[in-house]
Amino acid sequence: MYVQVESERLRFFDLNQTKLRAEKYTHLQDAIRNDADLDPNNLAQMVILPSSFVNSPKYLHGYTQDAFPYVRNYGRPDLFITMTCSGPEM
Repeated sequence: MYVQVESERLRFFDLNQTKLRAEKYTHLQDAIRNDADLDPNNLAQMVILPSSFVNSPKYLHGYTQDAFPYVRNYGRPDLFITMTCSGPEM
């Protein structure tokens, strides 16, 4: 079910590129055009994913940018702790 939902979301982004104003991303088009190792004729259709699509490059960039003020105000972190929990045993 998860894959089906994600496929539908990706299809929506593919079919609505004009609504997402994907043509405004000229810096991406310029980078592809100027990359000597990349042949633009071998590329498939370019689809821009918005920042609302979880784990897209724009989404991750936004989260990175949101973290910078914390580092600026509080300094670099001393520890990075990850915690996981599991539900009650049945």
